[in-house]
Amino acid sequence: MKKQPRSKRAAAIIMAVIMAVFFLIGCTQRVEIPAEAFTVYETNSLKIVRQGAKTDVYDLAGNAHYGFTKKKVRKDPDAPKIREAKTGADTDTIKIQIFGGWILVEDKTAGKTIFIP
Repeated sequence: MKKQPRSKRAAAIIMAVIMAVFFLIGCTQRVEIPAEAFTVYETNSLKIVRQGAKTDVYDLAGNAHYGFTKKKVRKDPDAPKIREAKTGADTDTIKIQIFGGWILVEDKTAGKTIFIP
C-alpha cells in the first residue's frame, strides 16, 4: 500500500477539522423568526390574538386575559388516548376549552364558538 504524501494528509486533516467546526456551530445556533401577531376573532366582548405558537384570549367584558402556548410533546405510543376537553376558563361571558392541540372559545355574549388549531 502506497503512503500519501504528508501535505495531502495534512490538508485532509485540516479540512476534516474545518468541516467539524462548521457542523458543530450550525447545530448549536438557532435562528428565531418572529411571527407576526394577527387577530383571529374580535367582538365587543372578546378578542383573540395569535402570534406564532402563542394565543392570547382577551375577555373584554370580564376584564380578563388568558394566554396559551402550543408545544410539541413526544407522546408514549402506549399511553391511553384522552378524548375529552379540559376547561381552561368558564365565566359569564366566555368559556375556553382545550382539546388536544385545539383551543375552543365560546363567546357567550355573541353566541359563537371559535376553533383555534
